[in-house]
Amino acid sequence: MAQNPLYLYYKPSLAGSWIVTILYALSTVYAFWQCIRNKTPLLFFLLVGSGVETLAFMGRTYSITHEHDIWGFLIGSLFPVIAPSFIAASCYMVFGRIVWATTPLEKLKARHLWVPPRWITPIFCLFDLFSFVVQALGVAVVASAFNPSNPTIVDGHVIVDAEKTKAGTRLIEAGVIMQVVCFGLFALLAWRFMFISRQFRPNMRENWKRLSWAVNAAGTLIALRAVFRSFEYASPPDKGNYVVANEWCLYVLDCIPVLLTLLLFHVFHPGKHLPHQYIGFRLNKKMVMEEKRNNAVYEHGNSMYVDPERANINLVGTNHDAPPSYTVGGAWPQPPKNQVDESAVELGRIAR
Repeated sequence: MAQNPLYLYYKPSLAGSWIVTILYALSTVYAFWQCIRNKTPLLFFLLVGSGVETLAFMGRTYSITHEHDIWGFLIGSLFPVIAPSFIAASCYMVFGRIVWATTPLEKLKARHLWVPPRWITPIFCLFDLFSFVVQALGVAVVASAFNPSNPTIVDGHVIVDAEKTKAGTRLIEAGVIMQVVCFGLFALLAWRFMFISRQFRPNMRENWKRLSWAVNAAGTLIALRAVFRSFEYASPPDKGNYVVANEWCLYVLDCIPVLLTLLLFHVFHPGKHLPHQYIGFRLNKKMVMEEKRNNAVYEHGNSMYVDPERANINLVGTNHDAPPSYTVGGAWPQPPKNQVDESAVELGRIAR
C-alpha cells in the first residue's frame, strides 16, 4: 500500500502506531472495568480521555497505509492534542477529593491550602475546559483547511488553505500554553499539599498518601507532555522545528507520558484508596463537613474531648495520664458550648 503523502517530514511507523493503539485500547477497557468494579464515576473523564487517544491512533494507523485518507490523518494528528484535557480533569477531581478526605476541619481554609477548598476542583476544571475549547476551535479550523469532504488534489498532493492552517495552529498553541500554565499552578499546589499533609491524621487508611503521590506524578507527566506540544506548535517544521520533523518525539514525549499517567491511575485507583463517599461524580460537601465535625477532637486546656461513639480516629497527643473519666467507657465531659458553636459556624461557612 502507498504511504499517505500527508506525512511530509518522515515515514511514519506502522508498527509503532499499532503498538500504541493496542496499549491505549487495553488501558481504556481496563479503566472501564475498574470504574464498574469499584463503582468510581469519579474517573469518568479519564475513561473519555483514554478512549479519545485510542480513536486517535486508530485513525493514525489507518491513514498511514491509505493514500489521501484525510479524515484518518486529521483524527490521528489532532485528537491527541485534546485528549489529555480529559485526563487532566480527572487529576484535578481526584486531588480535590484527597484534600476533602484528609484535611482536618480547622485546616480547610484558603490560608492553609492557598485556595478555598470548595473552589479547588472548579477553578482548575474550568481553566482546563477553557483551554480545551480553544484547542478544539483550533482543531476545527485546521481540519477545515484540508476540506476533507471534498479535498483538492493536484499532482498527488492535497491542497491546503495555508491561512486557515496558520490560524488554527495559533489557536491550538494558545490553548496548549493555557494548559501549561494551569498544570504549573496545579503542580505547585499539589506538591505543597503533599508536604503539609504529612501532619494530618485522617480517619482512613494511610494508603491515601500513595494516591496523592500518584496524582502529583500524573500531573507532572501531563505538564511535561503539554510543554512538548507547545514546542510542536511554536514554529513549522520547514523552519527547523525538530519535534515535528521527527516521529520519535511524538511517541517519547507525548504517548509515553500519557500512557504512564493512565498506568498510575490503574495501579493507584481512587476506588481502592478513598472512602466510598469520595469517589462519586459529585461530592456532598455538607455531608463531609458534618462527618468531620462529628469526628472532631476538641481541645480544652490540657484535656482532649471526644465523643466515644464517634471516636473512630487516631488520637494524636492524647494525655495517657488523664483521670479515668477521660478514658473510653468513663464519663466523657462535653466540650465547652462556645467551641461547639464556633465549629458549627465554621462548618456552615466552608460548606457553602
